[in-house]
Amino acid sequence: MAQLLRNYQQKHEGLYSDYVPDTEQKIKDFDDLDGLSLKICVLLENEKKIHADTLLETLGEDAMEVAGALTELCMRNIIKRLPGQYYEFL
Repeated sequence: MAQLLRNYQQKHEGLYSDYVPDTEQKIKDFDDLDGLSLKICVLLENEKKIHADTLLETLGEDAMEVAGALTELCMRNIIKRLPGQYYEFL
């Protein structure tokens, strides 16, 4: 198994070496986020995906305010809504 993993890594080494993420744009997008939207982004950035109920419990904020912030972040293409009321950071 370890040999298969090493072979895969060697074969695909450098496959994405020329890829540079647009982190400057992401930082620019965060400059004008308010406290709640920024908290949501931090939570989603550290997780693969989070359910809306888990966000509400973790944040301890009003459900309508969280829903509004989630909608705004989705419209700005910072996060994405997934089936089953899950959200992920883009």
